[in-house]
Amino acid sequence: SRLMLGGAVGITIEGTLRHSLLAFPPTNPIITLATYSLNYSIWCMRSHYFSSLNYTPNTHSAASRIFEHALNHFPSRRRRSTPEAVLKLISEPREGLLLIFSDGSAMPNPGPCGAGIFFQIFSHGKVINGSVALALGHGTNNIGEFNGLLLAITIGDSVAEALPLLVSSVACLSDCLIGVEHLHSGWSFAEQPALGTSLRKAYKTKRKHKLQVYWVRGHDAIAGNEAADRAAKVAARANTTHPPLSISFLFPPGLPPLVARATASAARSLGYLIPDYYPG
Repeated sequence: SRLMLGGAVGITIEGTLRHSLLAFPPTNPIITLATYSLNYSIWCMRSHYFSSLNYTPNTHSAASRIFEHALNHFPSRRRRSTPEAVLKLISEPREGLLLIFSDGSAMPNPGPCGAGIFFQIFSHGKVINGSVALALGHGTNNIGEFNGLLLAITIGDSVAEALPLLVSSVACLSDCLIGVEHLHSGWSFAEQPALGTSLRKAYKTKRKHKLQVYWVRGHDAIAGNEAADRAAKVAARANTTHPPLSISFLFPPGLPPLVARATASAARSLGYLIPDYYPG
C-alpha cells in the first residue's frame, strides 16, 4: 500500500474519500482517487476482515476482495443507480411476472451468515408474495448474497414450472453487483469458487421460463429489496437456533398451496433442510 501511495504524505478519509492531503499536486485526479480507494480498501480489509479469519486466504482471493471493495468505494459524482428499465419493471409489472428479490447478510462480516428472498407474483389482477430465509452458518456477506441469488433462480424456475397459468416470466433482482456480473460478464468469485460454479450452472440451465437476472442499488427505497434484506437478517440471526443450511418460510396467511410446495421443492433440490412439518 505504501508503494501505491507514491508521493502521498497522508490521507484523511471522510465518507467518499474526497478530502486528501498530498505532498505534491496530483497530475491525474482519476489515478490519484483510484490509488486512494485501493489504499483505503487494503486498510479496511486488513483491519476488519483478514484479521478476523482463522486461516490465511490465498493471494488471488485476497486481491479479488480488495479490488471489489475499492470498486464499490471509488468516489464519484454520479452514483451507479438502478437502470430505468429495471425500475419500470418493478413499478409497472406485467401480467404473469414473478419478481424475486434476493439479499445476503453477515453480522458481523464475516460472522453468522444468511440469505433471504422476497417474491411477488402478479397474476389476474392480484399480487401473491412471500419471503424465504436461509441460515448458512459462518460466512461472509458475499457468500450470503451468492446463496440468495442461487435460491432466487432455483425458486423462480420451480414456481414457473409448477404454475404455468400464473407465471410466464421471471425476474431475479439482486443488489450484489459482483454476483450479477459474475453471471453476465464473468467476474471471478475466488472466495468460494464452487458456489460461483453452482450459480452459473443454475442460471444457464434454468432460463427456459424467460428467467432474467438484474442488478438494483441496495437501500435505495426499493420495497422488494428492503424486504429481502430483512429476510437475510432473519436468516443470519437464525444461526443461533438452527443448523447451517436450514430454511424458514415466511409466508403470509392464504398463500396458495401450489406456490408453497413449489418453493419448498426448489429449496429441497438444493439440499437445504426443510422443516419437518412442511407439506410437500
